[in-house]
Amino acid sequence: MKDEDIHLIGGQTLRIGDDEELQSIIEAFPYISYRSDFNEVGGFTSDSGWGCMIRVGQMMLAYTTMQIEKQEYITHDNEVTTKIFREVVSLFLDSQDGPDAPFSIQNLIRVGERMYNKTAGIWFGANSVSHCLKACHDEYNIKYNIDLGIKIFNEGIIFQDDIAEELTLKKRLLIIVPQRLGLKRVEEHFFPQIKEILE
Repeated sequence: MKDEDIHLIGGQTLRIGDDEELQSIIEAFPYISYRSDFNEVGGFTSDSGWGCMIRVGQMMLAYTTMQIEKQEYITHDNEVTTKIFREVVSLFLDSQDGPDAPFSIQNLIRVGERMYNKTAGIWFGANSVSHCLKACHDEYNIKYNIDLGIKIFNEGIIFQDDIAEELTLKKRLLIIVPQRLGLKRVEEHFFPQIKEILE
């Protein structure tokens, strides 16, 4: 692997300058960004300016869920992949507070108010978003992905015994380590560790 390679989730490596391959990879990722005109939550109908971390958390969980579903179907059929994509994205629709869209911004804000006294319009950090996603998952996981567990390591230290214990209860585990790796950009001394994780 060369320094000019780009390392992606799932062990993929992309050569810089391969725009066509990059575009196909981007299109395969669920893209969840700021939205407007959704059902009001705390007086807001848009999360522009404060919902960025919530959207990143939603994308992370949507991607994880899609990978699990693809493994279950073991298929490269475009029709099946599109069906999976639509089913997964529906879990994140900002249309309602309840089990039909368990990871809607309405649900995440409701949980954030309960757990952190944070309301709509207030920026959520990586740690709080992670715990809100887990709380929504734990509340609604009977509806989907019942065999997926979520484990959060707040201090940046991963304990293998904790992982082993979780895996006695669940078939799959999403491990979240909510860490800030720099103030304005990722500090360069983290690059080797990040590459190692993604390989």
